[in-house]
Amino acid sequence: MTDKEPSQELDDLMFLNEERYKRDYQPVYAQIGIEPTLLVQFPIILPFHVPLRSGTCVTFDLSENEACTLCFGNLTTRQGVHAGVVGGKPIMTTVHRSSVEMTFVFGDRTSVPADHELSSVFDRLMEALNHLVVAYMAVTEDYRVHRVTKEMLEFGSLWRAFTPSPWKEEAAGIFLLHWQVPFEKPELDAVSHERVVWYASVLKQGWNPFILPKELLLSARRELLGGAYRDAVIFAQTAVETFLSLLLTYAMKEERMQEAEIESMM
Repeated sequence: MTDKEPSQELDDLMFLNEERYKRDYQPVYAQIGIEPTLLVQFPIILPFHVPLRSGTCVTFDLSENEACTLCFGNLTTRQGVHAGVVGGKPIMTTVHRSSVEMTFVFGDRTSVPADHELSSVFDRLMEALNHLVVAYMAVTEDYRVHRVTKEMLEFGSLWRAFTPSPWKEEAAGIFLLHWQVPFEKPELDAVSHERVVWYASVLKQGWNPFILPKELLLSARRELLGGAYRDAVIFAQTAVETFLSLLLTYAMKEERMQEAEIESMM
């Protein structure tokens, strides 16, 4: 991104760019008492749609000489649905999501943040974004949206740092968010394939009473991998509680306790 022409092309795609800065954004920063010396941008795509008017921008005063601006856009794409049938032409459906251009504003530095500082800047922008997402949830009671973590986004985001006076791009690149890129798993060998089929019969017959806590624990790991931290903790805690409850139940059965007595103690 050091070539001048691609940088100009990227600038034209941004809400907060050179053309709009002095007209729309600088007066807002002046109102909260900041004279920007460096701006750092991260555009992201949310995994859901927040139906704000495209071009809606919200600025937060974070601390002395620091602020952030979040600008929302709408992304409409066409996605193929196979309806369970592999091969042939998929059914095309419209998918709506939201884009958010997150800009961190410094009023007291001109040097480009190092890698670890970029991570901190991104985290603070995500915190501000989640304030808006939760506010939207509370006002509209739209339960189809949720707090966002970096694992829920695309694996990487463009980023750029620039000075506003004069308008000059200082650095740009790809900011890696996570490694959760879909990949092909190796096909099961014959032994593993046979074990899976056999274990399905075990579950059907109810021969393993401890399958539920194992399933809950694996669900916790899946939620953690996907960035749903609260759900991961709940699943992990429920897995432990379920395992201990089942263990106590079967220990009491080994002691020849009656079902009614066991139920009264649980």
